[in-house]
Amino acid sequence: MNFNKIIDIINRMNHKFNFSFFIFLLFSFLAVEQLFAYQLVLWKPSNYTKDNPSYLLAIPDGANLRESVTLYFSILEDQLKEDFYNQNSIKLDDFKIITNINTSFGSDLIFVLLNENIDMKNENKNISRFKKIMNPMGFNKIYLPIMATVLLNKKEQNQFADFIANNASVLIATGGNDIDPKIYGEKNRKSYNVNPLRDELESQIIRAFILKANGFFLGICRGAQLASVLMGLKLYQDLNTEFENPNLLNHQNGFHDIILKETSNNILKNIYNFNSNDNNLPIVNVNTLHHQSKKWDDLSRGGDHSLLELAAVAEDGVVEALEFKNGKGLLVQYHPEIIYESFEPAFNFFRRLMSYIKTVSPSVHHNFQCSKLFK
Repeated sequence: MNFNKIIDIINRMNHKFNFSFFIFLLFSFLAVEQLFAYQLVLWKPSNYTKDNPSYLLAIPDGANLRESVTLYFSILEDQLKEDFYNQNSIKLDDFKIITNINTSFGSDLIFVLLNENIDMKNENKNISRFKKIMNPMGFNKIYLPIMATVLLNKKEQNQFADFIANNASVLIATGGNDIDPKIYGEKNRKSYNVNPLRDELESQIIRAFILKANGFFLGICRGAQLASVLMGLKLYQDLNTEFENPNLLNHQNGFHDIILKETSNNILKNIYNFNSNDNNLPIVNVNTLHHQSKKWDDLSRGGDHSLLELAAVAEDGVVEALEFKNGKGLLVQYHPEIIYESFEPAFNFFRRLMSYIKTVSPSVHHNFQCSKLFK
């Protein structure tokens, strides 16, 4: 911080400042400087021939771009045990610093928080699915790669999370590996391929977004589990060994029915064209690719019913979907982006969800008790 700037401004304004105003001015300058504590880096891989995704990551302010990119992939290799840089022929010329996200992408931004190694590679199915679904709707997709803020310090990471919370119309947290049980206060019994650093960096972004409540949050599989845990729930680490139901369905592969529940906003029911007066039992067939699930009981929620609502269960009682009571979030255990071989059901799910999101009024979340979040 250059304190001479402050003194010079005071002298040039020829005004008598009291001590309180001087302190106010000082912290104002500090606040302004903190806005530029990191740089946004856009990565558009020119050799990713099929989908041409746009990735966004952050590096410290003033850091050398090429050195930072090299360091970023070095950390990924160390953390995820895969050499993304050489395997995918990453080109340093494909990275550039941008100063304004809206100038580069426009409005109606959807940020997709990626988790799996494959999401960083050329011609991967996850990116292709979201492109096929989202592009016809006119939303601009920006992918947040794995550990997008790993080069920043804690304060800068929180600032980046606030930036996402202020600029995203929608944040989608995608599927991936298991969550470290330490986040919800348990020892690891049956959680696999956990990465505490990845969990921490994703949690910062999800937490800030939900607290801000400017946009809509969609959690898919792991993304749904992580958001649930951050909001106070616990997980069954392995359904086959921990869920007490002799008629447990196969949740790790295939399809099964889910039963939709009445909620304050009926987001899921509206997506699947069920209404409260419909005499038909609201049942939907979905895919299933998980071995863990959210616990939905008074003990895991601490008795607090005000933040989340049960939106769907499988026939064996396993929780399949939750909705935010403020209407600003949907957490699904299944994968709507790959629900069937056919493209149409997946497109319809997101089309109806986006139609709902566009109609959500800011007044919807006036009674959402954010102070109870993330204790």
